[in-house]
Order: sequence, then C-alpha cells, then structure tokens
Amino acid sequence: MPEYAVLLEQIGEGCDYTIGCGMKWEIFHAENLQEAEIMAKEIVMGATEGYNGITYLRYWDNERNRPMIRSAIFVEIKSHFPINELFGEVVEKNEMIKQKDKEEKEKKELERLKAKYGE
Repeated sequence: MPEYAVLLEQIGEGCDYTIGCGMKWEIFHAENLQEAEIMAKEIVMGATEGYNGITYLRYWDNERNRPMIRSAIFVEIKSHFPINELFGEVVEKNEMIKQKDKEEKEKKELERLKAKYGE
C-alpha cells in the first residue's frame, strides 16, 4: 500500500531553532491518490467529534479565531534515505583520516626522538 505524508508548519516562529521546530510530519498509508487526498485533508483539519456533538479542530486557535498552521504539504513517499548508512560512511572516513593523522604525528615524534637519543 503506498505511503503518504503531510507536513504541517506552525504559524510564527516560537521555537528554539532546532531542526524542524514548528513542523510535524503525519505519515499514513492509502490505497490510492484519491483516498490519500481525503486522508490528508482530514489530518490537516484534525477534526474530532466531541461528546456533546461539537466538532473540535486540533489545529484551530479558538482564541484568535484562525488556524495554528501556516502551511500543509502533501506528498507521496517514494523512498527513504538509509540515514545510518549515510552518516556511517562519513564517520568511517573521518575515523580513517584521524587514525592516519595520529600515525603520522607518532612517526614524526619517533623520528624526533631517534634524532635526539639515537636508535
């Protein structure tokens, strides 16, 4: 079953500048694009039926009488990045460079000590 996502972005800054602050991904599955569009709209509305018949909207600010989200982006997910592999390649390369640098420094120190004290 295809995988889809809605990205919701809050109105205003109001965060500590972390990656994706004020943004929320809602990931879901649907049989087809038409069903996904309906589900995406339901997610954006965030409507739930209250016990007293009132419909509550998750992303509606009643005090200011406006939505709490600035935008909503709807996408079909075609693939996922292998995050651990991506970072792992760079980390492994960095470790090799650090090890090589360490060995070169140690060789230079050994040569310095040999020159100073002899073999």
